Amino acid sequence: ISCTAIDALMGAIPLLWTWQASGATNLFKLASFFAVVSLANLLRLWLGFVLLRMGVPWVWGHEIVAGMFYFGMLAWIVRERRWLRHATS
Repeated sequence: ISCTAIDALMGAIPLLWTWQASGATNLFKLASFFAVVSLANLLRLWLGFVLLRMGVPWVWGHEIVAGMFYFGMLAWIVRERRWLRHATS
């Protein structure tokens, strides 16, 4: 499941849904997010396979690359929601 990033995509839905926006706006935003994350995930998998083929250990070629991918996804969600700004006001 984590190779497809479906777990993170489904978990991101409630974090990205904006109740003040229309359903169509939310669906467009989620579809765009899904497309970008899917492309980034393909690049992550490709990079991991290239690194593994070059003899890089599994922890570097897969686990650390995956960790950076998921952290980048989380950072984008937090930036999109601007929770830090709302928490301080």
